[in-house]
Amino acid sequence: MNFKCIFMHVILLLSFGVNAATPMTKIEVFVEHPLVVAGIPNTDITVFDLSRKDAVKASAPKFSPNATDAQELAKAWLNSPEGKSYIVNLRAAYTGHTKMISYGVLKIPAIVFDGGKFVIYGTTDIQQAVMDYDNYVHAKEGVRHE
Repeated sequence: MNFKCIFMHVILLLSFGVNAATPMTKIEVFVEHPLVVAGIPNTDITVFDLSRKDAVKASAPKFSPNATDAQELAKAWLNSPEGKSYIVNLRAAYTGHTKMISYGVLKIPAIVFDGGKFVIYGTTDIQQAVMDYDNYVHAKEGVRHE
């Protein structure tokens, strides 16, 4: 191996080592509209657009007003590839709702850190929320060390 190749391997190993040692903060954002977020170092950000369920529901076909016909058509549609895709999409659209309930989040917008350990309500400013969370964590750690 030449020096340049060895140098590149060392750089790669060091960069992976730094990334592995740096803890990732899990952030979940709950909103009622699509939201695009910029990446923030050392974070894993997931946005749950709670309005997505409405679009999925609107994509379902309209069935006959006759209950017997509607039941047969719905059953056939739900067993079709389109129906199965609808079910998958509807479940995915409700994932945010399920998580909110499990975390005890009561209103939106909300930014949740580390699986519900810390929640900030009323904002979608993730950078500010991360700073607030970091301040909270450092203050809490400072108390522990005293």
